[in-house]
Amino acid sequence: GRFKWLCLVVSSSAGLAAATSSAVHVSVVTEVMPEKIKWTIHERCRLKSGTLTDWKRKCSGGSYERWYSELRTNCKLQRGCYYRATCMDPQGEGWANGYLKIGDRRICADFTWDKGTKHVEEFAL
Repeated sequence: GRFKWLCLVVSSSAGLAAATSSAVHVSVVTEVMPEKIKWTIHERCRLKSGTLTDWKRKCSGGSYERWYSELRTNCKLQRGCYYRATCMDPQGEGWANGYLKIGDRRICADFTWDKGTKHVEEFAL
């Protein structure tokens, strides 16, 4: 039992190669009809061995009530990883000039009027 536990600790300490940098916060910027805004972010990072992890769900959010606002979420992303943001509007109208603010990036800013129910955007930090 004890030896197996030590092995798990050693293998988990191999960790992520790029986890030393500061985290980047995710904010939601709304304009009109923020109640339609829903999103998920999946993450994929490179291990110290050089292998990429599988995509895993990192965080999600929506819907919102405050119009013309910047709303900080509890979601923090790591520099050095890859991300896939899925921006959704069940009504199929897009986010009406809203977007995810991640560092200095505007993710899903092109998901505007009449763009369908889902927009996927990949990016790296």
